[in-house]
Amino acid sequence: ATVNDPNYQGTASGTFIITKATVTVTLSNLTQTYTGGPLTPTATTVPASLAIIWTGAHDTNAGSYPVTATVNDPNYQGSASGTFTISQAAAIVTLSNLSQSYDGTPKAVTVVTSPLGLSVAVTYNASPTPPTDAGSYAVSATVIDQNYQGSASGTLTITQATTTTTVVSSANPSTFGGSVSFTVTVTSAGGTPTGTVQFVIDGVNSGVPVSLSGGSATSPATTTLSPGQHTITAVYGGDA
Repeated sequence: ATVNDPNYQGTASGTFIITKATVTVTLSNLTQTYTGGPLTPTATTVPASLAIIWTGAHDTNAGSYPVTATVNDPNYQGSASGTFTISQAAAIVTLSNLSQSYDGTPKAVTVVTSPLGLSVAVTYNASPTPPTDAGSYAVSATVIDQNYQGSASGTLTITQATTTTTVVSSANPSTFGGSVSFTVTVTSAGGTPTGTVQFVIDGVNSGVPVSLSGGSATSPATTTLSPGQHTITAVYGGDA
């Protein structure tokens, strides 16, 4: 500053500082859903449209992140902080192969996710081990993934295996009054059947049920069959 006067003179120097004005920064869109790409909250300034520098963003994976938006402008200053949350995206879980036949091996259901290839925890009646025996089991499949959530439930039914029963006579034809017995063999693709068979002669139960051994059982010998043809049936009662 210099004096402008015919009778006086003088000057002074100094530094004139204009400080940045403080602005309001408001954060929004602090909760978003995972998309697979970088995500950032929204920062609004007053006055509007000032440049922002982010700390803690951009973020991609589901989770919670501390973020700060700071004004980057020669004439304004201001910032705001908050927690940016990216929630898990919804995945579709589909169960199939819910009806299978017993064959002596564990039976697991088929699980497909969308998007494909997500890790899934599957339980059968609350156990992670696939069941083997015939019966019905409550199935629950839950996605295990940082960025996705989803589940499905159903019922796995393991049906009894089909068996084939064959009966042969110790003598056919046999002599009237002679001793004759009958042997039954029960087979199945599910393994060697156990349990009992009831022999039936001409529609009438013959004795008590006989236990299978190695898939076979033999009736007690009889000498009381009358001359003529007789119908011999073996009724398999299922596994013990």
